[in-house]
Amino acid sequence: MTEVLASWRLGRLEVPNRVLMGSMHTGFERDGDRLAAFYTERVRGGAGLIVTGGYAVEERGRSVPDDIVLGDPALDASLGRSVEAVHAAGGLIAVQLFHSGRYSAGLPGADGVPVPPVAPSPVAWRAARGVVPVAMTEADIAETLAHYARAGAHAEELGYDAIEISASEGYLINAFCSPLTNLREDDWGGDPVRRRRFAREVVAAVRGATGLPLIVRISGDDLMEGSSTPDEVRALAEEVVDSGADAISVGVGWHESPVPTVQFSVPHGAWLEIDERVAAHLAAERPGFR
Repeated sequence: MTEVLASWRLGRLEVPNRVLMGSMHTGFERDGDRLAAFYTERVRGGAGLIVTGGYAVEERGRSVPDDIVLGDPALDASLGRSVEAVHAAGGLIAVQLFHSGRYSAGLPGADGVPVPPVAPSPVAWRAARGVVPVAMTEADIAETLAHYARAGAHAEELGYDAIEISASEGYLINAFCSPLTNLREDDWGGDPVRRRRFAREVVAAVRGATGLPLIVRISGDDLMEGSSTPDEVRALAEEVVDSGADAISVGVGWHESPVPTVQFSVPHGAWLEIDERVAAHLAAERPGFR
């Protein structure tokens, strides 16, 4: 318990304890008072750092209809209200930058026309109901990197204390890293180093846009046969640190993984060993990184 209550450093930020509320979609983002009340209760319950639900960096990055795009002017007041409430309660809050990639169902855009999902390659997932993602062009990739940078800068403008980049659970960045979903043979695929390039570039883009502490949530194990190997995961952890991450968060499994990861039936700490392997590797290979 003493260790749980001990403070720790996240970049330039002093976090009062090790109780972290992980990212979860709430659907409250358009109601500033409701979102503020939700997070305030978590601060009062002892959370030292709250991570918001995943906020898409662009329209194509939304996964479900109630997802929001960080940078939508209509939502700034609502999100700002939640940040102010967390700070008033004595807490800290990080925003998660998110892009669903192939897990988007092709939701209607601002003009009502469905926006097709994008991905490194046109590989649909098993619950896509026939929606096949569009393979990203070089221009698409450049545009998406710019969206990440703009979202990072906007997070600082709204007063968030830190940023978490979602690069796990099969979403866009994770999909670029995996040979199951990245079938490219250009500079963004073809071998593990090139498949990880998009992850490196996203982290560098956000790092270049803001001085906020930066967490990157990677996939410790995709739980998908034929996906990234443990060695490739360890290499990714090193590379995102070298690209500017101040901390690594480790997720497990994809939405289409046959192995349960977040269901109530999964015992607490069931996947802790995977996190510990990544932490031990970074401690050995990047001894200055804590």
